[in-house]
Amino acid sequence: MKLIDHPRLYLTREVLERCRQPTNLPLLAHARKIVTKHANSFARDQDVKYDTKQHNAHLVRARLTQLRVITLLAEWAKTGKAKYRDAIMAYVKQIAGWDQWSWIAWRRGDKGANTIFDLSCGENSTTLALIYDVLHDTLSKTERKLLITTARQRSINLFIRQVTTGKEKPFWYRNKGSNWAT
Repeated sequence: MKLIDHPRLYLTREVLERCRQPTNLPLLAHARKIVTKHANSFARDQDVKYDTKQHNAHLVRARLTQLRVITLLAEWAKTGKAKYRDAIMAYVKQIAGWDQWSWIAWRRGDKGANTIFDLSCGENSTTLALIYDVLHDTLSKTERKLLITTARQRSINLFIRQVTTGKEKPFWYRNKGSNWAT
C-alpha cells in the first residue's frame, strides 16, 4: 500500500487551500483577524513565558509553543508569507534545543537517553508532525533533517524503547484512558 503524499494528517491540501480563500461570514472574518493578530505577535516575540515551578511545567511549555506554532501555520497557510514560516522554524529550533521534554524525568534529574516518554513528549511530537506535514513541500534538506532528527532522538526512539523493552509496559501504553501516546 502506498502512502498518500503530504499532507498526511487531518489538514488536507483542500483544507489548506480553503485557508487562502476570502470569507463573507462575519464570524470567520473576525476569527481571521484574531489569528493574524496573534500570528504577528508570535512571529515577533518568540519567548514562550511559563512558570517553571508550576505543576507539569514542560507540558505547559509544550502547549503554549504548540498554540503559537499552529497559529503561525494557519497564517502561513492563508498568506504564504515567509515571516510566519521563518518563525515556525525558529520554534522548531527552540523545541529541538530544550534540554528536557519530560517533566517527570526533569523532576527526577534524569537527562539520560532512557528518560521517560510522557505527555509533554507526545505534545511536542504532535507539534513537530504538524509542522513537517504542512511545510513538507517547502522544507530545505537542513530543515527536514532538523525535524526528523529531533523527532527520532527526542520522541520516536524513546517511545519505541519504552514500549518494547523492560519487564512491563508503561502504564499509559494502549490504555484507553491515556492521551500520552499523542
